Amino acid sequence: MHRNRAYYGIQLAQLQLAQGDTTSARATAATVDTTAVSSPRIAQRLATVHRKLATA
Repeated sequence: MHRNRAYYGIQLAQLQLAQGDTTSARATAATVDTTAVSSPRIAQRLATVHRKLATA
């Protein structure tokens, strides 16, 4: 369930970014816990969100 929680947290942050809500996207991305997940795909998606937030 950790992977699913991380996946959907990242997806929510991406949707918030797409809507232009950077404040909520930052808060959502900060709560995503990837320490229990060893998926490189999840880590890559989170890194993408952080890059987009850095430029927003």
